[in-house]
Amino acid sequence: MHVDPVLTQQDPIGLAGGLNLYGFAGGDPANGSDPFGLHVTPIGHAANYAVARLMDGSRTFRRLYQALHRVDASRVSVVIRSARSAREIGFLERSGPAMTERYIVNNRRTASGVILWHDNTDGDRAVTLLAHEIVHAAGAYAEIIGDETGVPRECSYVHPNTTNPCVTPIEDQINSEMRMSRLPTGHSTSERRAAREAFVRFEDN
Repeated sequence: MHVDPVLTQQDPIGLAGGLNLYGFAGGDPANGSDPFGLHVTPIGHAANYAVARLMDGSRTFRRLYQALHRVDASRVSVVIRSARSAREIGFLERSGPAMTERYIVNNRRTASGVILWHDNTDGDRAVTLLAHEIVHAAGAYAEIIGDETGVPRECSYVHPNTTNPCVTPIEDQINSEMRMSRLPTGHSTSERRAAREAFVRFEDN
């Protein structure tokens, strides 16, 4: 499956993704691009900000994101963006502040998927949401990248509350790494260790 690098091609899964054939690109295909034909494309400020922050601060997020991103777009093609269509907004109203969906056509799982959140989600909130949804995305494509990530398909399942026995431990690891990445660098290993120990004591209280 070939997708135009500037995302001006209609949605490869057709109407299964909604009546707007450019909805997969957030209704703004001219401002989204995937020049290397890879499969994770953040669209909009919040999505790009969240990906940059998480890639910089969490090695666990980086491992999952890169595992998804390295696969050819004919097998994995995920867009990260805010919800635009009435269908997507309706899904979010029922499921929560964010969701991950891998499209199914004729009872077959396709390469195309999406990570969505509400249109008013700011960058910092998007970081929190994406730390959770990236695990769902890795689970959704487990038959392709599961050997590399160790994330099983069970992690893709929708859950009725904020915890998921499959997703939560990995999400917690991402969040822990993000907190540790904000510690001061210090001028020496001992200063760095002291700051880390003080942070751990603070977290324990």
